[in-house]
Amino acid sequence: MDIVKSFFSEWFSVSQGLINFPSVQYIIMFSILYTFYTIFYKNDIVRVALLLGFSLYIYYRLSGFGILILLLLSASDFIIAKQIAGAVEQHRKNILLACSIILNLATLGYFKYSNFFLSQYQSIVSPGNIFVPMMIAAPIGISYYVFKSLGYVIDTHRGIIEEPERKFTIYLLYTSFFPTIIAGPISRSRELLPQFHRKPVLTNYDTSRAFILIMSGVFKKIVIADFIAVNFLDRVLDTPNYFSGLECFFALIAAPIQVYYDFSGYTDIALGIALLLGFEIKNNFNLPFHAKTVTEFWRRWHITLLDWFNEYIFTPLNFRLRTWRKSAAVIAIMVTFLLSGIWHGAAWTFIMWGLLHGTMIVIEHLTVRWRSSGKNVIIKERSWAVIAFIFIAASFILFKSNSIGSALSLLGKIPDGFSPDLMMQWMDIYYGVFIAIVAGYVLHFLPEQYEITIGRKFSKLSRLKQAVLIAIAGYAIYQVGSADTKPFIYLKF
Repeated sequence: MDIVKSFFSEWFSVSQGLINFPSVQYIIMFSILYTFYTIFYKNDIVRVALLLGFSLYIYYRLSGFGILILLLLSASDFIIAKQIAGAVEQHRKNILLACSIILNLATLGYFKYSNFFLSQYQSIVSPGNIFVPMMIAAPIGISYYVFKSLGYVIDTHRGIIEEPERKFTIYLLYTSFFPTIIAGPISRSRELLPQFHRKPVLTNYDTSRAFILIMSGVFKKIVIADFIAVNFLDRVLDTPNYFSGLECFFALIAAPIQVYYDFSGYTDIALGIALLLGFEIKNNFNLPFHAKTVTEFWRRWHITLLDWFNEYIFTPLNFRLRTWRKSAAVIAIMVTFLLSGIWHGAAWTFIMWGLLHGTMIVIEHLTVRWRSSGKNVIIKERSWAVIAFIFIAASFILFKSNSIGSALSLLGKIPDGFSPDLMMQWMDIYYGVFIAIVAGYVLHFLPEQYEITIGRKFSKLSRLKQAVLIAIAGYAIYQVGSADTKPFIYLKF
């Protein structure tokens, strides 16, 4: 009896430790699912049952009774979309859409932003009192599945989805699909839903590509992102006043690559797991630090989120204000990035982060002709590329800091007290961190052909050789990596 009780306690209790994809428990559970899946995936009913059951199980383990919020929002949007598709009068369609928007955003607002707005209100009406936050725990992944579900309803209202999903089990699988439920990508319904109706094709090439993606993601997360964060970056961000200008400078250089490898590592694992199951998901990244402008950076960074904001916020707002000409684009950009900052979290750091990015994109929008014409075009472009990268790096300091003041303190120490003489001493103490930072940037700027070539060669190996290489790589990664594995950054959003 004790063994049975221990089993149920371990495998059916709520545990946010499961959110780390590389964890042994997650690997065991997915391996069990994948074994049954490869046997029964051609049967439509069994395939959907396995995927949906595992997705809901994983989500329950992560969020406990937060799963009720997922079920209720999914059910309401499923019904509303069907009602919109069946409605004749446009007025009724608009009312139904408004109901979905209010329900989704009110739920998201309550769980993510209640304490923030209450604290701001109290700081105004009674600034001397200490704010006691309400006991509200936001369900894991709520920002992602709300946007997925809301996008589906809006597409149905626009007529982009002519025939809404008939089976609630398929729709619930779309909103709860376990590789993406935690931190995206925010898959479009018109891209992912049809895949759940088709029998997946599991090829050797796709399986090989999936394992490469998964191992790449684990490497990015453990060897680069966590190693830099645990051994250097988090210490500087927590107490910048205790570090020199040189150390703050290296924190500035480390922050972009640390956040990128953390988030893109998660995305690689999610894409790889989905591909193992026979599903293609849109990537969130396209070599973002190759960008020469902040505008281009956002075409390469968190692509599915920006696509969502572009389609449902920027484009409609810009069109509605089109008579205002350039002012319309400026307003639409600022509103879009303000909302993007708020989406990331209920803190002034994220709001300021969004506004700063919006401001830089507006500046680029207004100066594009000057930068691309006249004399010294190449010098202008290269100079702006340097400015853009410095801005992006500094913005990631703000992104990861606990307060605006802390971020400004760190950035302010870089020119004040910066001593290159300490370089060798710093490298002696943080040589592993330095190697990780350099390796991160070098790997990012390698030609894409290297990755394609490695993928092709790996796919031509026998399954036994692939398994041996994966085992060796996995062992090496866990040996080199930090013992303190941190949750993925974007899980909290």
